Amino acid sequence: MAGAALRLAVPVRLVMIFSAYRLTEDAATLTHVPRAGAAPTLLYRLVFAVLVADHRVLVAVNTACALLTLPLLVALYARFRPPKGAVATAAGLLALLPVLVLDARTESHLLPAMLWLSAGLLLLDQGLQGGLRRDLLGSVALLTLAAMSRPELTAMTPLLAAVVAWWRKAHGDGQVSRTAVAVAAALGLLLIVPHLLHLRYALAVEQEGGSLPPVDASFVLGLPLRWLSLALPLQPDLFPAGLTALALWAAVAPGRERRFLLGLLLAAALWMALTLIDLPRTSVPRLHAPAAVLVAFVAAWQVGRWLSDAAVAAKGRQKAAVALGICALSAVPSAWALSARSNEDETEDFLTAAIAQLPARDACVVALAMGDPPPPHRTQRAFPAYLLRPPHRDAQLYSFTQWRALGEPVCAGGTFLVVDHRCYAMHAQGRQQGAATTDATGPNGMLGACRALMERHPWRKVLERDVPNRGDNEYGYYAAVPSFRLGLYGLGR
Repeated sequence: MAGAALRLAVPVRLVMIFSAYRLTEDAATLTHVPRAGAAPTLLYRLVFAVLVADHRVLVAVNTACALLTLPLLVALYARFRPPKGAVATAAGLLALLPVLVLDARTESHLLPAMLWLSAGLLLLDQGLQGGLRRDLLGSVALLTLAAMSRPELTAMTPLLAAVVAWWRKAHGDGQVSRTAVAVAAALGLLLIVPHLLHLRYALAVEQEGGSLPPVDASFVLGLPLRWLSLALPLQPDLFPAGLTALALWAAVAPGRERRFLLGLLLAAALWMALTLIDLPRTSVPRLHAPAAVLVAFVAAWQVGRWLSDAAVAAKGRQKAAVALGICALSAVPSAWALSARSNEDETEDFLTAAIAQLPARDACVVALAMGDPPPPHRTQRAFPAYLLRPPHRDAQLYSFTQWRALGEPVCAGGTFLVVDHRCYAMHAQGRQQGAATTDATGPNGMLGACRALMERHPWRKVLERDVPNRGDNEYGYYAAVPSFRLGLYGLGR
């Protein structure tokens, strides 16, 4: 219960630099399938049909998925017969690891995927052990949903299913026939064929647009160094270094299950490597959180070894206590870094307050969008347009370009300009290319397009706040200014 309460107490964290708004809009309108996969988007769309389209609802769904996943993962781990004390240790780690606690309050599509994956693997293991074909069919359905959620899960889902099947075979307690397993596997592969075709198309489109690098020889040769620089367990500011060391110790220490534990760590390493084609450091905690579960499982196994060693019971308990104490201390930097406030948090708070200031009906909202100058150069400019539609509001959203093209209409409920962090954000390459143009940022870091629109019309202040610059990201979005002025302005004095 402590882990559940902690997850619910953590505030919403939108980690994808404005993309959370685009992902929610995709699910609300269902006019676009995200390149990663359709399954989570369909889940959110079903929830929106019952409740309301809102990124906070999406995060609530993810939190529910994370809470449901916890007992499933622990139950699955227990079926591998770890030593005494390992299951309780694993449960504590999964409930309290800062990266998993914070991840459970984000927009990550991996959270429902992990629910489907853990439930599917548990049902698969039950079907293999109990010989029930309906359990196998249920596992195929759940594992297919997981495989259709993220590209790396398309590879990891069958691999982890194979690990479960291998374990049952190695321990000689499987009762289901090989024919039934083969049919289930073939059915699962058949079901994900449309997803594979979608991934192929999405990869080609992204590479053609320059959003993804070509997978050539130089990219492959650079993968080891890139993995070492980005793998979550090797980032002490994002993941407890003590836990990583404990997991490595467990995989090399003498023991009956050493090969199995080493295999889990290799599976975690592969899982993280599969994300490297498009992995900014901002996304490392989100995309590597599932692999961190395997690392926690291996570390917990070593604690269980110490606790179950009857020959040196007192010394074993001391070793376990010291190891867990080191893990807890080394988790402090990650808890601090992952909970640090960001510019995106400031945007979320401001937009919530700004939209609450709008009239219920007949307003027009003008906001910077992807099609507006200066060219975004991979800068995200998504806006939560769904919050302007019923039942939230009944307002019309315009980009700068659209508003001008329509003759700058004045709406019955008022016309409002939104100036948030998107008016200060520009990819480093775009900032360099626009340095000599009128679209360049001014002394306060504001893009020329936003500055020009404010100067062109008389705007009255509806809501305005100065917020500190919480720091840049690896894309070089923000100028080196101490603060940003955010505002909602109404047309006319």
